[in-house]
Amino acid sequence: MRRMLSLLSATLVVLVMSGSLWAQSAPSIPSGLLTANSLTAPDIRTLTDYVRYWIDRLVSEDDAQVVNARKMLVAPFLKGNAAFNAVYSSQLSPELTNGAGSKRVIVRINSMIIACKLVDNAATNVIKAGLKDANPAVRYWAGKAVVEHIAHRPSIPDPEQTDLLASLTEAMARNAADEREASSEVVEQLLVAMGGLTIDKATIGLLDSLRSRTVTLAAHPTAPVAADIRGMLNLYKRLLDSTTRGQPIPKDALPLMARVACRYMALMAEILDDKHVPQDKRSDQHQMLEKAEIVLRWSTTQMAQDMNAKLTKLPDKIEPLMASQNYKSIRLIAEEWRGVLASPPFNFSSSDLAIGVQAKPKPVTP
Repeated sequence: MRRMLSLLSATLVVLVMSGSLWAQSAPSIPSGLLTANSLTAPDIRTLTDYVRYWIDRLVSEDDAQVVNARKMLVAPFLKGNAAFNAVYSSQLSPELTNGAGSKRVIVRINSMIIACKLVDNAATNVIKAGLKDANPAVRYWAGKAVVEHIAHRPSIPDPEQTDLLASLTEAMARNAADEREASSEVVEQLLVAMGGLTIDKATIGLLDSLRSRTVTLAAHPTAPVAADIRGMLNLYKRLLDSTTRGQPIPKDALPLMARVACRYMALMAEILDDKHVPQDKRSDQHQMLEKAEIVLRWSTTQMAQDMNAKLTKLPDKIEPLMASQNYKSIRLIAEEWRGVLASPPFNFSSSDLAIGVQAKPKPVTP
């Protein structure tokens, strides 16, 4: 956690560093091009010269030049119209791969910040490089770049989304293997990015990532869960909206959603009952418990309706127990939910609802 925060703090310091302004030989972009509806071949050469000049400085050994180059490469996007930005982005994306592949972390971070502005289809190659980066701060900005790219290009073709999903999934797996992942900044950004994709595979991918997250949280019970709450709520709202509109939802989404919610409910009850989290820092765990129960009740009811099955009785609500912080009884209710899902008409595998915990850390003093 400290290492991640210190890295992000260092990033912020770097980002506000003042670099040298325009060198005398620096090329410029005429203001008329920024608002032009179409660009000529000479206009495009002007953009190419501008991009290459500042890319050379972006990948330099001078930190101040790196930061200033990032500012100069972003600046045209802020003043250009849609037509200009599309052409400018197409000239910038291929050159930005040099920054994304740099050995220097500051260069790779600033490259991903620039990538947040890209609007062309080649941008995904730059972003994917950032998602695969070994540095968590680079992955954070790459995840942010996915979110921004989706906003800039609302109709991203399915193959491109599939590639981004694969890279996001890989980044989540890398975070799960890294103890610094206990800091949720990177995780939250990746989950938000994954939730922004519109293909059905993204819904299942996000659910799979949340399911894997429960194993990580079981091993690191004091880790923040704000990212998990947001990821689950985004999925719940998306599926709820689809069912309300009578639209089809991805196959296996409801069963997987029920499994994920059941795992989170059981895990949060266990973490709280075993006093892994101090008394004054339990609000997120409480919120996750509440949201997991809401999602669990909704998904099981929807599945039963789809199967034309009648549910006789569901476990009691945990709200009264939450008020008294009776976590032991909440754990028992979570076990009841496991029993519901493992029984007809659902017949989930018991092992699929369990969370393997190899070793529990010593409880902290509440």
